[in-house]
Amino acid sequence: HPPAFEAAARLLRDKGFDGVDINMGCPEKNVVKAGAGAALITDPALARDLVYAARAGAGKMPVSVKTRIGFRRESVDTWMRQLLELQLPALTVHLRTQKEMSRVDAHWEVMSHIVALRDGIPQQTRIVGNGDVTSRAAGAERVAETGCDGIMIGRGVFGDPWVFADDGDAPKTAHARLRMMVTHTHTFARLF
Repeated sequence: HPPAFEAAARLLRDKGFDGVDINMGCPEKNVVKAGAGAALITDPALARDLVYAARAGAGKMPVSVKTRIGFRRESVDTWMRQLLELQLPALTVHLRTQKEMSRVDAHWEVMSHIVALRDGIPQQTRIVGNGDVTSRAAGAERVAETGCDGIMIGRGVFGDPWVFADDGDAPKTAHARLRMMVTHTHTFARLF
């Protein structure tokens, strides 16, 4: 509901956050059934109203969106264009549909088309790609191949706390892995 998004964005602004990112891509059944997450792909008018409401509450704080390339099937030409026309500061695109969840390879072949759509609209939305990126080097390759502005790493971080390091692709010794595990355990115990 737009009033809730406006109130939430105002709260985030008042708490000193740097921005608001609206998740229009969560594929989970219960989220979609409630009309949220990726279900917003099927209701672009509501998606637009939620962005406007969040902007009203956010003030000068940026409001961005994360989404997927479609709901049941790819709908880049319509869905991405509608989002890009909102002149978002950033648009993160998980390169699968809601139906595909994470069961198929990400469709990186459509990223260049998304970038071209953005370039055809006179504004500066940064396009961030997401899906099957498991290292910083792999992310840099995707940026070079597609022309997107950056990469979001999701599941690729599981089991690899070095994924964002400059030398993240370098093999780690058993000692280094155990030391990291102990660090994580101590941090978990201290914080939780």
